[in-house]
Amino acid sequence: MGKRAPGYASLANVKFMSSCRENKKTIIISHGFGLDQSCWRHILPSLLENHYTVVTYDLVFSAASTLEDYADDLISLMDEFDLKSSFFLGHSMSAMVGCLASIKRPEFFHHLILLCASP
Repeated sequence: MGKRAPGYASLANVKFMSSCRENKKTIIISHGFGLDQSCWRHILPSLLENHYTVVTYDLVFSAASTLEDYADDLISLMDEFDLKSSFFLGHSMSAMVGCLASIKRPEFFHHLILLCASP
């Protein structure tokens, strides 16, 4: 599963997208509560045109899940695919998830972009 290739991986419905072979930057984008990765469809072309490798994934919603659980899921994803020093764009609840994950594993994050962050 750790092979980086276009398409889906089995971990959290992960999708890698790239416009060229030698991308300089990786951006991980994470949707807000009640959404899925399709909410990014309008900004993906711009990110790809600017030579980012874009990583999207779906949060696994459960009544028993906490923000810490989601942060651990994000860290697992980043660890599995060796995504160190990445940009992270988190919308709504995922902004807080990114903050928590960056406290736990700061080496994984180059920049955090928080969009409409909520607790």
